[in-house]
Amino acid sequence: MKRPTEYYLKISSITLYLFSALFYIQGLNKAFRYANPEYYGDKINVYVGGDAYNYIINSNYATGYYVLCIGCLITGTLILCTYFILKKMEGSDFKQKLEICPEENP
Repeated sequence: MKRPTEYYLKISSITLYLFSALFYIQGLNKAFRYANPEYYGDKINVYVGGDAYNYIINSNYATGYYVLCIGCLITGTLILCTYFILKKMEGSDFKQKLEICPEENP
């Protein structure tokens, strides 16, 4: 039977990977989708009147989303590594090897 800690580590790692994919898609949306029709039509990722200002704002948003993506990716990987380390330690006598002064010393 699995310990709850290992289950939560695996689930949180998968969740962070999903958030990473979501932030990556949002960053691509801000970086590459832009439409500012002059008189009619749907405006996409438009905040102010000038095109150059909108490109600057969208690039800042995209950078923020990419930073969030990388942060979630790194954190998910660290949690997944912790899961594998705990799984490896479970089957060995790792705690006995770490003891500095075993009680059996004369």
